[in-house]
Amino acid sequence: MMLSQKFRVSYEAAFNRACEIFGKRMVPEALRNIRVRETAKAFGFNLELYVSNEKHYMSENLYVDRILRAYKDQKISMGKFLSLANDIGLDGYEILDKIREEKNVCDR
Repeated sequence: MMLSQKFRVSYEAAFNRACEIFGKRMVPEALRNIRVRETAKAFGFNLELYVSNEKHYMSENLYVDRILRAYKDQKISMGKFLSLANDIGLDGYEILDKIREEKNVCDR
């Protein structure tokens, strides 16, 4: 719960990440099934993270992968790709340059 609060993610996301980092055997399975809102309230934590708000979030890497795939599959134009990258504060040209550099390294 403290990880959830510190990183401002859902309890489930924090639990799953802890399992990835420390291994499932190190994180008690009983923690998966706690009553999150009740526990947060008992410890005086902010309940905002544990109330559904119908918003969906995507990691930056996943977002970039998706817009890049759409561009490569010719589903969006170069201008749209650059605009979508800019929406999250990235330079689309730098993304493409980095991919070209990685491809050149792999081709050697």
